Amino acid sequence: MLRSNRRRRQLNKVKGGNGEKLKDYKKWHIFTRTVFYIKIKNDKDELVDYAVNYPYFVEEPRAELYRAGKQVAYSKLPATFSIDDGVIEVSSGSYGIKRIHYVDNEGKEYPMHPDNNSVRGLRLRLEKKHPTLSKLVGCTSICLLLLTAILGLPQILEGITQIPWVSDNFGTFVSPINFNYIENILIAGIGALAGAERALLLRNKRLLALL
Repeated sequence: MLRSNRRRRQLNKVKGGNGEKLKDYKKWHIFTRTVFYIKIKNDKDELVDYAVNYPYFVEEPRAELYRAGKQVAYSKLPATFSIDDGVIEVSSGSYGIKRIHYVDNEGKEYPMHPDNNSVRGLRLRLEKKHPTLSKLVGCTSICLLLLTAILGLPQILEGITQIPWVSDNFGTFVSPINFNYIENILIAGIGALAGAERALLLRNKRLLALL
């Protein structure tokens, strides 16, 4: 019930596209946008190409839907687009796209695949060609995420307990770990890179949501 209500609200947000042709994805586009693709059979048993373009550095996160290479719709995120025999669902988080699936009318989900030249596409290629190295990179990222959380949370907690109302009602907490400004920036940067690596594969979404 909740999911159907959410889907209905998201469908109502969708605006009609301008018919613009989808631009070919070039290597330098890794800094400005990412694109996902999927082929879906329509009721005439024909394969139809769908693509979702996700631009970076925009005021409000949005997704643009293309059918057979032409823009047919766009929406703020999270978004749900109605297409042949189902919908495409797109949602984002702190590290960009966190979910992008085609869901058919029976409820079966099929992930869309990123452009091969995109950062996500390159990361997936590494996973397929060098699975052992990919697992090592993934485990390292998870360890770094947990480490940055362990190092950062005590300092955040100390800052919160310095608020007069909190200290009056709950007392104060002194962090056993303290870093200078530069060291904290470095820790935050490492955590951001590790989180971005996990987000590229749309993995560990629950862990990323906590950080």
